[in-house]
Amino acid sequence: MVWGNYDFVSARGALLEVRPFRILVVCTGNTCQSAIAEAALRDALRSSLAASYARSDATSFGDQVMVRSAGTLANDGSPMTAEASAACTRLGINAGGHRSHRLTAADVREADLVLGMTREHRDAVIALEPHAARTTFTLAEFVRVATTPAILVGQCSFDGEDFAALLRSLVGIVSVARPYVSAPLIESELDIEDPFGGSAREYAQVGSAIAAATGRLASTLVGVMHDR
Repeated sequence: MVWGNYDFVSARGALLEVRPFRILVVCTGNTCQSAIAEAALRDALRSSLAASYARSDATSFGDQVMVRSAGTLANDGSPMTAEASAACTRLGINAGGHRSHRLTAADVREADLVLGMTREHRDAVIALEPHAARTTFTLAEFVRVATTPAILVGQCSFDGEDFAALLRSLVGIVSVARPYVSAPLIESELDIEDPFGGSAREYAQVGSAIAAATGRLASTLVGVMHDR
């Protein structure tokens, strides 16, 4: 998996070199949950930015976020399952061209935020790269902590251009806050289960749960700029 740094033209016309904010979504085979989540989060971020900023600003900020996915037991190069692709189509999510990737320690080290689809995936990431414990959550867990009232108010600084740096600060704040936010009464609420081998209805339910979670995540990531 190649992340990389790159130049971009900011909304203010200055040429900046920014290390993108890198989000890595993880499941088992990288053909169902995480594949849907990668595509859904990209679309949600694009929509949230477009709804909040002028086109030049939205493009500038969007260029600073990269979303990838991987699977703990994935076979490299497999397409999204037909059922997952159909679920994306029903939700209006653009998931074309997906190919699975097996998770490596290097992938985890280079990511700024790792989102497992279940607690099992989160724990597998940490077992592979223990230093990533601070930046690794389940998708539902990160959203739960980040949207807790007053967690983020006044905590991040933003220079108006380096959105990626702001998001890295956000992850640090959520990591520190995590132990202080009560866990759900039913711990499985932190998971989005694997629909692999299930019915079209099960895929649709999982797709809807992922779309809802990634939509809340995108709103939180974009909204943190408005809180400065």
